[in-house]
Amino acid sequence: MAKTKPGVGRLLTAMKKMIVEVNDQEICRRLEILQNSEKDDLAPSLMKRLLEDPASFDAREVPEPYTQYVKHYLYMIKRIERERERAASDDSDGSSPRKKRKKAAARKKKRASACPVSAPFPLLARADPPHLLPISRQLYAAARIVAQLV
Repeated sequence: MAKTKPGVGRLLTAMKKMIVEVNDQEICRRLEILQNSEKDDLAPSLMKRLLEDPASFDAREVPEPYTQYVKHYLYMIKRIERERERAASDDSDGSSPRKKRKKAAARKKKRASACPVSAPFPLLARADPPHLLPISRQLYAAARIVAQLV
């Protein structure tokens, strides 16, 4: 079993807490593999600066096998900040989640009313597609009749 590396371990733990996408999970898995196979570790002072102040950290300071993982960590930090800003701006426009749900329901209802009442299945209200085989046309016609009865 490989000796644990505290620098990479701290980075990996911080990244695992911010996993949002499958891509993040895959990158963490690869970093874990690299942690177990690589002989070198990240310097503790470097990791401390990265974790305490990621905004001013330059990813080029990190040794080569870990550079891409640090860059992804910085991307994850920026993505979370963007999401927080977006959530704050959504909250500041005065719309409550309940109002947003009502608006979404009204849009959905409007789209549904665009479909004619006589055809609950919009695809069945159209003429028979010419590419269907004769047996398929019969089944399609039967489905249209059933749709009109419903």
